[in-house]
Amino acid sequence: MPSEVVDSIDTDQDTQYVTKVVYAISEQFAKGAYDSCKNVKVHRVVNLMTMLCGWWCDPVKFFTVLGSTASEG
Repeated sequence: MPSEVVDSIDTDQDTQYVTKVVYAISEQFAKGAYDSCKNVKVHRVVNLMTMLCGWWCDPVKFFTVLGSTASEG
């Protein structure tokens, strides 16, 4: 299923910007993306996944963090 724009807002300058996108990904894609990033280090010491979603990071937590706004944590 392709992504779909749920809501957009027109500004006074006839410019649109997206305010919300709903998307679905397969478990296989989520696991593959997670696995490809799980050994990435930040500044040679810190594991990227630990920095993003904690010690118990997994594909679901990883994509939840990626989709979060600042107010959602």
